[in-house]
Amino acid sequence: MIGFYSIYPNVIDYLSTTYANPVGIAYDVTGNRIAIVEFKTKVTFIDATTFKVLNTILASNLDLFIASIGFDSVNNRFFVGSDNVNGKVHIISGINYSITLNAIYVPTESVYRDFRFDHSTDRMFISCYGAVSQPISKISVHKISDLTLITSFNADKAAGIEIDTTARKLYVAGHTSANIKVYDLDTYSLLNTITGSGDFTLSLVYGITQDPSNSDYLIIQDYNLNKLCLLQKSTNTIIKQIKGFTTARLSVFVNDKIYVTLGTTTNRVAVIKRFY
Repeated sequence: MIGFYSIYPNVIDYLSTTYANPVGIAYDVTGNRIAIVEFKTKVTFIDATTFKVLNTILASNLDLFIASIGFDSVNNRFFVGSDNVNGKVHIISGINYSITLNAIYVPTESVYRDFRFDHSTDRMFISCYGAVSQPISKISVHKISDLTLITSFNADKAAGIEIDTTARKLYVAGHTSANIKVYDLDTYSLLNTITGSGDFTLSLVYGITQDPSNSDYLIIQDYNLNKLCLLQKSTNTIIKQIKGFTTARLSVFVNDKIYVTLGTTTNRVAVIKRFY
């Protein structure tokens, strides 16, 4: 990791590697590794301490449209989603990096963006952004144990998602709808819509991530306004933000820092100290 000029010195750093449009990112706490998906290019696994590359899997071995990744910590496996109109999700073993193609295949779904796992109820949540030929955006719910589809429900241009297994809530970043929608995690009913206000108003929100050390805080990535926002869940209010992140996509917390994929024009992974 090297320093990089920023309007927020001592707050933002970057992984030294330049990536080809990094989009998806996942963190394996036990294995101490980060997985980064470069859009339609490859998945790179790196050591979270030394940043040494552990393994690389090319898109040609998975799906030429790979765009997202999630980690199932209980079963030690990574799920890689396609950005194409094909409803395909592939699995990479966390043990030996072996591949299971089309582990999930739902032809009526398209453009997978993010994954979350509620192991207490054996459910995996996948955000489906939708496409021109399949315009319905939804949250797809599958069994973790056998990957069968349980149900799906409409969610306006779903991108990043996060779950609160204690409060039983699902948070969905509505990319083009410029809001965060809050659903009941078990009934899937809509509970709230968060848009922000004033300078804290949201635009093209892409990612949303739980702060593991504070259950009341979520980090939101705003792709259009180039900022990260702090959402307080107890009040459904954005209370702080930090700017200067061109094309911010998804993020994970690693060793008390926030790792954010910055796609297209930036092609980096930013490493940010807590700004709150």
